[in-house]
Amino acid sequence: MSHVDGARAAHFTPTPDEHVAGTGAPDWMSRLPPPPLGPRTDPTPIVRRASWLRALASGLGFGVMGAVLYASLYILVGQEIQAAAPVVGILVGSGLRLAGRPTGWATGTVAVAMGVAFLLVGVAVGQSCLDSIALPAPLGATMADAFADPVQTVAHYLSTPLSSVLAIALAAAGALLATLAFRPRRGDEGAS
Repeated sequence: MSHVDGARAAHFTPTPDEHVAGTGAPDWMSRLPPPPLGPRTDPTPIVRRASWLRALASGLGFGVMGAVLYASLYILVGQEIQAAAPVVGILVGSGLRLAGRPTGWATGTVAVAMGVAFLLVGVAVGQSCLDSIALPAPLGATMADAFADPVQTVAHYLSTPLSSVLAIALAAAGALLATLAFRPRRGDEGAS
């Protein structure tokens, strides 16, 4: 660009046919797409909230599967199998990640809390079923006793501290590991 062209560009006056009627803008500007949403109209907080709701629903579904699995093993074997505790946590953590939650402290904390909660539900259901078999009592009555006072049920579970703390730690570790290591398939990443 020569000095003359630079001087002409600085003092450019468009011809009347280069203006959009009444706006003072050149005609070519009317063919541009509208600008993207600004920071005040960005729907990101709504998307994040929906992402959390979807992740919690997915974690809930996978947690129920883990609790059913844990209770089933408890009933079939006749005692608690702590080695199955990480599976409950892994299912919950994978459910959160599968629904699109990124790795991070919030996802890990929610996964650990949900994993431990579903482990305790699985233990309560398994023990209630075993009590119903050992005692000639209806299953509904033993379940109602276990879930009527959850604090007492957890306290009874923690009365054997070594095995209960081991199972809780394994479920928490499984949940945290799943949130850190689980990666959705390449095709699933765009869906979140």
